[in-house]
Amino acid sequence: MGKLIWLSVLMLIVGFGCSDNTELIDKLTTDNSRLQADVTQLTVGMAGIQANLRELEVERDGLKEELSSLQEELSSLQGDQDDVIEERDRLKKEIGVLKNELDKLEKELD
Repeated sequence: MGKLIWLSVLMLIVGFGCSDNTELIDKLTTDNSRLQADVTQLTVGMAGIQANLRELEVERDGLKEELSSLQEELSSLQGDQDDVIEERDRLKKEIGVLKNELDKLEKELD
């Protein structure tokens, strides 16, 4: 808006060199029309940017939910991994005990 006023004042100053006020009014009207067209284009562009921003916000929210879900799943899998490690350790001990018993039986058979 300040640009429009500044341009109008500039045109008035330049307008003193014009032969009559009609020429000045035509120039100012033309400039005003151009500036209004620019404002309209900027408004349309801003509306497009705002729409894109809303789409990105929706996508961001969806990704946040997906991340939260994946973090929960990872936590569950880590719990499962801990259970598997405990079972593996228990089985190793059991295998060790069975090997000892097998060794004892083999010595008895010899």
